[in-house]
Formats: sequence, C-alpha cells, structure tokens
Amino acid sequence: MKRQNTFKHIINQITRNTAHLWVVIIIILVSSCSEPSSALLFEQTEIYPENNGTIMGFAFGDINDDGAVDLITHEGAGGGAITWYESPAFEGNWKKHEIDTIGPNGTHFSVGDLEVGDIDNDGDIDVLAFEHPGEWSFNYTGKELTTNIYWYENFDNGTLWKPHYIGQVPDFVKDVELLHLDTNNRLDIITITYIDDHNFSVFRQDTGDHWTHVQNFSIDNLHEGMDSGDIDGDGNIDVAFNGYWAENPGGNLEGKWNVHVISNKWHNQSGDWRMNATKVYCKDITGNRKVEVFISHSEDKGYAVAWYETVFKDGRIQWKENIIGNGFTAVHTLQVGDIDNDGDFDVLIGENGDHGVKGDDKKKQVRIFLNQGDNKNWQEEYFSDEGLYNGLLMDMNNDGLLDIGGTSGHEKDPYYIWFNLGENIEQDK
Repeated sequence: MKRQNTFKHIINQITRNTAHLWVVIIIILVSSCSEPSSALLFEQTEIYPENNGTIMGFAFGDINDDGAVDLITHEGAGGGAITWYESPAFEGNWKKHEIDTIGPNGTHFSVGDLEVGDIDNDGDIDVLAFEHPGEWSFNYTGKELTTNIYWYENFDNGTLWKPHYIGQVPDFVKDVELLHLDTNNRLDIITITYIDDHNFSVFRQDTGDHWTHVQNFSIDNLHEGMDSGDIDGDGNIDVAFNGYWAENPGGNLEGKWNVHVISNKWHNQSGDWRMNATKVYCKDITGNRKVEVFISHSEDKGYAVAWYETVFKDGRIQWKENIIGNGFTAVHTLQVGDIDNDGDFDVLIGENGDHGVKGDDKKKQVRIFLNQGDNKNWQEEYFSDEGLYNGLLMDMNNDGLLDIGGTSGHEKDPYYIWFNLGENIEQDK
C-alpha cells in the first residue's frame, strides 16, 4: 500500500534522528484499554517548552527559504513579542528568533489570530503584526484600546525585519485574513474585533506602504471565528464568521459588503463574553466550486460542530445544516483537510484545555472525524483528552500528509507538532 510505504519512509527518518525532543507516541494511548484505538498514527515533538504569556496567534511558513516549514507566533492576551521558530527539518532543536519585542509606537503586540504571506511579492514570507497592550486592555473611559496594524518585511531569510504601517481598528483584533480580494495581485487584509465595536474592516493594499481602509462598519454580535472562500460562486472571495457571511462586491472593494445570515443560532445568544464566540472554517468539500462553512462554539458548552451547504431556492442562497458531532465545550480548534489521505475531507476539533465553563469538569476532547466519503457520515477518532487550542493542519515535513500543530490551552503550555505517520497498520490486522 502506498500509505504503508510512506509510513516506513518516515519511520526510517525518525530512527536516524537522535534529537532528544522526539517522543514516539501512539496517539491513542491504549494503556488500560480505556480508549479506542485509532485509524491513524502520529509522532509528537515539542517546539518550545512554555509561553512567556498567553500566545494566541500561530501560523506556519518557510521564513528562511530552506524548504522547511517554520512556526511563527504572536502574543495574545498578555501582550508581548512576535517570534519565529526555525524548523530543524529532522536535524535538531527548533531555534527561536525574535522578529520584534515592541511595536513601532512603543506598545507590545497582541492579537487573537495570525496570518503570514508574501505581502510585497518578492518571494519570501512576511508577517502581520498587531500593536496592542493585550486583550481586555481599556483606556480611562473604559473603552477597549485601538490596534495599530503593521506588516514586517522579511530581509535576509528572517534575520532582518522592517515594519510598515497598514492602519488602525478600534479594538483588540480577534481574527484576521490575509488574502487576495481584488485583481491587483496584492494581498489584502480583513479583521474583526469584538469587545466594543464588533468591527468589520477591510484594508486594500495599493502598495506595500499604502493601504486603503475600504470597509469599516459594525455587525450585531460579531465575535471571534472567521474564514474566507467563494461562497456564492461568483469568483470573488467572501468571508464567513459567527453565523454570518459577508459578500465581496468585487472591483476596488469599496462597494457595499452585504452581510447575510447562515444561521442565527451562532449570533443571537445572550449572556457574558462567551456568547456568540465561534471557530469558522471554509472548504469546498462537495466539489461544487463554492465553499461550505464549518462552525463550532469556541467558548461555551453543549454545542454541536456543524457544516453548512448552500441551497438555492427562489433565486436566493439558503443554508442546510449538517451535524458532525454534538455536546462539545469550547471547541477552539476547527480545521478541515484530508487527514487520512483518502481523497475526501476530514474534520479536526479540539476543546480548549485551559478553558473552564461552570458545570463542566470533563476532559478536554481532541477528535478527528474521518469522512466516510459522503460528507454526511463521520468516523470519530480519539486523539487526546488534553485539549487543543488554535490548532492548525499543515504538511510540515513535505511528505504529503497533514500534520497537527497547537498548544493544549491558551495559557502557558508547550507548543507541539504531531507528525502524521499515516494509517495505523496494526489496527488493520
């Protein structure tokens, strides 16, 4: 089998590597046979032992152009630095490099999400940065402080960095998208904020040093959770968030971004800051050239993980809900990709390991739902009960298999990568 050959190849690589960080684990920990076995095997390695604060923003990209995928981190609630960790590519420890410890305006960095990409089209990976003292930081009037947005230009393979100003938004940024929204071949930015203004902003990149704030408005109960894709099939990249989607007008992006409802239940909740918080992921799993929208509740308990598909009725887009699983708490990781390499798309979910919801003392589940080929039936696979916060899927070692990165929770935890070894051959015997 092709997957068995891949498995043997990676095992041989790992056997040759003597770095002390590698710990071979079978994800399903069959000790005492209290947990079911899994169809997949993973190998865990630790990138850094603990955060200096509460890092919320994580991204992957080849910063030093050596062909290996590196990790980039951005401080979150505590306020701090932007850092990248150089991948050893099986040859040693991950090496820490600081991009900047303080913003151009003299304030720390803080954000709830992170995106990286080739912003200046020069062939290397640049990094977004958000100057803010930390989530829940207020001025003397009790209003959340503004965020200054920058991008850091990568020089000499990540050894030198130059900040460029993009613009300002009214609150702490919960989510950001760095993507091509128009046709000028330059990456643009979308941000959403939550605490005071529930702000939706679009920044069009005209040149690296000039960005136009083309959209700047509020949306009722806008909270965390955002992703992008062509939702209506018109060729423009749209945006989905907590039960809403915003329609890209195309052109110079200055036209009206009409906001539509996917499902009211994700933004009509009442209560404290936990209400209406989500994770969102967009992926075309049906092959109809329009993305479907996956949504989980990122802060509260008792919610399903669901995906929504468009249905046209009377010339209008409507949405059909499909439930993947029920009864989860604070699902702060929601990722979609072909994890078992069988040609369809699977779902990774992870509850926040450091999150406390009154009345919920369960272990923090991390599960993989393997698509049975019809996008309707899912085989639930045990991954861990330690939680997974802002986890990401990424092929870290270029072997064609999606790996998993993340911390167990939003507090001081190690950052781990679980390398996907493919099919659990022992289980198939």
